[in-house]
Amino acid sequence: MYRFLSRCDALVTDYSSVQFDFALTRRNIILFAYDKDEYLANRGTYLPLEQLPFPIVKDVDSLVSALRAEKTYDDAGFLETYCRYDSPTATASLCSHVFFNEDTIPSKQQLQPNGKRNILIALGDAAASKVPGSTDSLLASFDSATCNVFLMFKPASLRGREGYLLSLPESISYFPIAGSMTLSPRERSMQAAYARKALPFAVFDKNLDAAYRFEARRRFGTIDWDTVICFENDSWRDKYFLSKVSCAHRYIVGNDSADASSRLPMGMADHIRKSFAPLQR
Repeated sequence: MYRFLSRCDALVTDYSSVQFDFALTRRNIILFAYDKDEYLANRGTYLPLEQLPFPIVKDVDSLVSALRAEKTYDDAGFLETYCRYDSPTATASLCSHVFFNEDTIPSKQQLQPNGKRNILIALGDAAASKVPGSTDSLLASFDSATCNVFLMFKPASLRGREGYLLSLPESISYFPIAGSMTLSPRERSMQAAYARKALPFAVFDKNLDAAYRFEARRRFGTIDWDTVICFENDSWRDKYFLSKVSCAHRYIVGNDSADASSRLPMGMADHIRKSFAPLQR
């Protein structure tokens, strides 16, 4: 795609981030936003289109005229803001820095903690199906002045109810978790055997512990979690994963349903009981 774009004289796009890449060519970019009102109502953008230097057109005649015209806008500010680190060696420098710990990036910024406690609330499929009821009182119990609160969920579990996320206070952040864990064929086979109750917990834990800890680092990097909270009615895989997240405190929110311990694979109920303290709301 990028080889093709490098040979183009102009780019016509709508709301795609490809405009940030193509801007490096300094060639003409035209935003064909014929469905702007509908798009903004249903999806939204990270920043207003009007903040971009590129001409915005909404019909074919205007598009044709814009294509025939010379580039007249000034994109210097845009390039300084969004493309300042571009160079012919940018990718090589980044790889050397990440993989070989070489100091090849001249300008780096270190994120600084804000001094607040980091709280992770995990919404498995069962808990997500009950929002906002399952989380409102929980969220209200944390003071945004002293806590950074994050929700973790699978995007599919909130499909059709995205308005809930938009209704959250700006102080609430979230991790949408898509895709599956990276497991080797052997690890995947052992997990399936354990789910069928054909494998003792000790064997499962010994062989899957490292994979789940790696998944925690993949999702959260080096975030220093103070508190992790999950829900009793969510899957044992979700709770086992959270037991491998490095944190100071782990809590589990109970529900009114009957005890489901008998339906868990061997030893998982004891592991959950040891890993999570009950949270009274």
